[in-house]
Amino acid sequence: MSKTVKVALIGCGRTGQPLLKELLKHKYIKVVGAADINEKSQGIKFARKKKIPTTKNFMDLAKKGKNVDMLIDVSGDKKVRDSLKKYYKKSKNTHTIIIHELIARLIMSMSQRLNKLVKTYHPNIKGI
Repeated sequence: MSKTVKVALIGCGRTGQPLLKELLKHKYIKVVGAADINEKSQGIKFARKKKIPTTKNFMDLAKKGKNVDMLIDVSGDKKVRDSLKKYYKKSKNTHTIIIHELIARLIMSMSQRLNKLVKTYHPNIKGI
């Protein structure tokens, strides 16, 4: 069993950037990539500063296969998650877990010991 969790992040905006900062605080988490369609987003700039590989195309992260344990999608785009699920099914990747924005917000809220859930910027994002 690995002592680190390899994480990739899709969406480096208002939710993604603070999440990325939180992930980097923990030695047992290795951020292996970050994606955002806006190459000038603050989160992408921060990731580059921290020497994390970045891309404009989220599928570049999906194609890393078993080199990603968790793929956190905070893009707010349902098409992204649908494309990821379809790709993982086609490629038979049963290793990588796709983490939904709600789970990411829950983790952020708990890690900051907040009394309420971190704000969502994508209120229409639902489950499967």
